[in-house]
Amino acid sequence: MVNGLSWRVVPKEEAARSWDGWLSEFSDAHVKQTSAWARHKTGGWTPVFTGLFNGPTPMALGLVLERAAPLGSLRVGWSNGGPCFRKKRPESQDYAALGGWLDGARERTLAKKRAILRVNLEVPASAEMAMCLREGGFLPARTPLSTGLSFALDLTRSPE
Repeated sequence: MVNGLSWRVVPKEEAARSWDGWLSEFSDAHVKQTSAWARHKTGGWTPVFTGLFNGPTPMALGLVLERAAPLGSLRVGWSNGGPCFRKKRPESQDYAALGGWLDGARERTLAKKRAILRVNLEVPASAEMAMCLREGGFLPARTPLSTGLSFALDLTRSPE
């Protein structure tokens, strides 16, 4: 625990009760971070609900899907659409929460001897986000998982 913050894996029972409610507090929440997505992906992946908490309050959340890497005993972790870290607070606190989540995820990855942990934040790129990722030990992926030509449609705007 640092400055009252703790990174932890959320037990499945607690995640079943609280995860989607917690996730709704984040403006960058993504469908691929929901408990429904975790249930959908259980065919080949093991969902691991993780978060950076200030007491009982989540400061950043990340659903990490894990599975065995091909041809080996190492495991791959994938947080698609996450972690989620944007709340109604100063932007500096958002990036501090992102950095704290990344630190915890990195430590767990190293402790579990993961081959890789990949994150795919669904927020506009910024210098602050790039700095958090670099400081957390994350590097740009060598190969894209898809075309990289995804676009977001803002459904909150009026069509007029």
